[in-house]
Amino acid sequence: MNLSKLSIITISFFLLTVLLSGCSVIRSSIAMMRSTDHFIAHNKDPRVLYEPGAKIFADSIVAILPQSIRQIENRQYRHFIEPVKVYVCASKKSFYKLYGVKCKAGVSNKLLLSPRLMNEPENIYLYLTHELSHLHLYHQLGLLRFRDLPSWFKEGLATFVSDGGGAQTVSENEATKSIVNGKHFMPVNGGFFGCFNQKSSADNALSHHMRYRQYMIFISFIKDKDEKEFKRFLLSIQNGVNFSASMEKSYHTTLDQLWQDFIKDIHSKG
Repeated sequence: MNLSKLSIITISFFLLTVLLSGCSVIRSSIAMMRSTDHFIAHNKDPRVLYEPGAKIFADSIVAILPQSIRQIENRQYRHFIEPVKVYVCASKKSFYKLYGVKCKAGVSNKLLLSPRLMNEPENIYLYLTHELSHLHLYHQLGLLRFRDLPSWFKEGLATFVSDGGGAQTVSENEATKSIVNGKHFMPVNGGFFGCFNQKSSADNALSHHMRYRQYMIFISFIKDKDEKEFKRFLLSIQNGVNFSASMEKSYHTTLDQLWQDFIKDIHSKG
């Protein structure tokens, strides 16, 4: 079957995008295709699935999952539109094989938890809720549109609605001081296929937790500025409307102007 010229251009551009994005995208794409058929549905809550050897870890997730789901649905203003499933891995190796990145938790086409979290039980709820925020958006937008959203927004929202999940080693005061001293991220509007313009070089100069805490503070500022418009903005994004268009329609201003308002507010308090 002959491909149309437009299809060839689209496929070629997608392949170029993947190549320019580095090995991590390739690893993640391969990981997403791997089977999770060997996971066992928990007898007390089949939404939690675990690998043999991860039953104790799965038990801890079963105990907190309902509250975590309610928290996300309340703070992101909409119920999950697909059944929630949480995959609990038995080893760091298994998690890496299924997710493609060495970390504690993540969402690709499914929510996966690494047993690394068992070393910090006080943070399991924070991480689970953070990842459920991502899953909530992923269900509504699909992979490509979800990746199109800017990193600061996705991670800032997830950190905000989880009460600090992913930023727990950096306090709000520490992050605010860093911003006042000019050491802060720079918000961008997102990028095509989530591969370009997701983060500025300023973001990369910050530690992971400092970055996420600053993202969270900016999200908090946007919400406090007008919670009614924040809800409208967030629901517009969930409906698949472009990020910039959603912001301008809700707040009647640009991201750049909101950022300048935020910086002035931070300095006025600092």
